[in-house]
Amino acid sequence: MQYIVKRLQQIFLNVCVGYSTPHVEEIASTDMTFNTIRGNTLITHSFNMTVKGHAELTTVHSITYLSLSGSNQWLEIPAKNLPCSASETCTSGFTFQVGIMAQNTSSVDKLVLLTNGNDTSSTMSLFYEAGQLHVRIVREQKMWMMNVPFTMTLSKLNTYQLSWSIKEGVSLYVNNVLLGAQQIPVVMPGLHTSHQTIHIGKTQGTLLVTNIHTWSATRMVLAQRGLLTSNFPVLCDASV
Repeated sequence: MQYIVKRLQQIFLNVCVGYSTPHVEEIASTDMTFNTIRGNTLITHSFNMTVKGHAELTTVHSITYLSLSGSNQWLEIPAKNLPCSASETCTSGFTFQVGIMAQNTSSVDKLVLLTNGNDTSSTMSLFYEAGQLHVRIVREQKMWMMNVPFTMTLSKLNTYQLSWSIKEGVSLYVNNVLLGAQQIPVVMPGLHTSHQTIHIGKTQGTLLVTNIHTWSATRMVLAQRGLLTSNFPVLCDASV
């Protein structure tokens, strides 16, 4: 474990050598805290989403969740509202956050935390299967993939943060802990991708969804600017 941590620190150190943040005036932040649900429309702080199937909002320990049950229920986010995380042309980076609590064993057989396509055409996906978190990011005929060992505990809220930029590659945090990073992509000439609506929470079982948030910057940059906490020290200056 110590070797893995040191290796990940070295990856981020390598990224920071000569690192400069793109000159943007501010980081765009989209807070999708749930307000209410009307039929199949989920109203949030930022915009409305679509809920497939009959789902309800529930409150557990003062946290509002969307309760999803079975393969016919999931949450859809319009890709146009999240241009960087949904677009193949964006290279400056993004961080996509979602909180999910698995409620029964059926929900962890294969749990799609988020995706904007199927297993072969998506440009962004994160799912859990067979004791691993599987990550896929595709940009400009290049693909970043990694499989990270992870133990899914039932009835425990986990906050997943998927982060990517052309400079840093992809990284995955769970509960503010860095679980994996892949800086070097695989070149995939002729790779076909699609940019569909982002789906969250596809599973055969029951789960709770909350705390969806996106930023137009990587997880590293957010930590450096004090917007999110990190389990690694700041390795380079990301000021604009």
